[in-house]
Amino acid sequence: MQAREALRQRHGVRLVEPEEEGASVRELPDGVYGFTYSPAIAAPLFRTFRYRAFEMHRVSGEALIVGFMSAGDAARLAAGGDADPVRLHHDRGADADTLVVVPYARIARHRQYSVRDTAHLELTLGPA
Repeated sequence: MQAREALRQRHGVRLVEPEEEGASVRELPDGVYGFTYSPAIAAPLFRTFRYRAFEMHRVSGEALIVGFMSAGDAARLAAGGDADPVRLHHDRGADADTLVVVPYARIARHRQYSVRDTAHLELTLGPA
């Protein structure tokens, strides 16, 4: 939680207000974050974190998905090039211990966007 809070401070984001809940990240103003089971550009954001929900930020007009990756996947994300599929987990785990931020614009393909039954998304990234 400390790493997430530090990231929120760096991004200068605040939790969505009650009257903003249910709006998508693209409809919200810059400087907002919230939680969703389906981290897509049109997915609704909510104030309450629930199990297997992803955190999304709106910063400088960009939608960002916050999650955890293995060190190898995180290194490929940071390298900025095209990548073989990487796994983005909603929370820290044994095989995903590196906090990352994935710009929505980097996602070239995805395997699924609802994580009610799995702990991760499989993403193919495009160049930064």
